[in-house]
Amino acid sequence: MRSTDVQTLTDRDRADGVQQQVVGAVIAHAGQILILRRNAEDFLGGTWELPSGKVDPNEDLFAALRREVAEETGLTIARSPTTSGPSNTPAVAGTTHANTSGLSQSRSRGR
Repeated sequence: MRSTDVQTLTDRDRADGVQQQVVGAVIAHAGQILILRRNAEDFLGGTWELPSGKVDPNEDLFAALRREVAEETGLTIARSPTTSGPSNTPAVAGTTHANTSGLSQSRSRGR
């Protein structure tokens, strides 16, 4: 996805009255997908989910995605993410620098 596409999405959201943008990542490595589990004490504790979160005010969607992935997994997105899914609700994914093979399926999300 080009930066002009991201700006178009942001402009459309603003025009449509969207109050909060969110991003999410599908991190695939060696035929597996990384899924995080929320800490039992957190809101919706024990829920399995993809790395995701809110976009901060004036934050670029890709910057938000990189930040959320780093905060929740410690991984770094190595190349520009691509979108998949319907154009009005993009799911953003990318590859990572980090070796994900050491991540346990039961690793809890530290929010």
